[in-house]
Amino acid sequence: MIIIDEEHDGSYKQHDPAPRYHARDSAIMLAGLHKAKTILGSASPSIESYNNTTIGKYGLAELKERFGLVKLPEIVVANTREAYRKKLMVSLFTPELLNAIDEALSKNEQIILFQNRRGFSPYIECSECGWIPVCKQCAVNMTYHKTSAGWCVIIADIP
Repeated sequence: MIIIDEEHDGSYKQHDPAPRYHARDSAIMLAGLHKAKTILGSASPSIESYNNTTIGKYGLAELKERFGLVKLPEIVVANTREAYRKKLMVSLFTPELLNAIDEALSKNEQIILFQNRRGFSPYIECSECGWIPVCKQCAVNMTYHKTSAGWCVIIADIP
């Protein structure tokens, strides 16, 4: 069995350099070659995958509630601009995050940190005023992409 979690995520797509591929589609082909099953998991499936369920090519299993009735995680918004200004940041980590890590470790809990690596930088931000360039058509933050040739491209990070 091959499980593709968050199958809609654009990070599964290889745009450059060639050969271009989509890891989700490659996994489906690999499973077919080995007569295995593939599970595509997503709270917001790609249009292609959802369409494949409506035409009967894929099966559809919907979860109406979280497994084990687990509560959604608490979201804490941290003002990184203010923390940078006050020189409270430690590398990319806010004092709130470092405190939460210390608290979890003191209870012998585990910590997993995920970093979005799409593009060279997920966005460009003015260090003076905090302005971030956005797409004029959809208001999505632009992502900074740098090539080995030394030039860059800024494209909308469309989900």
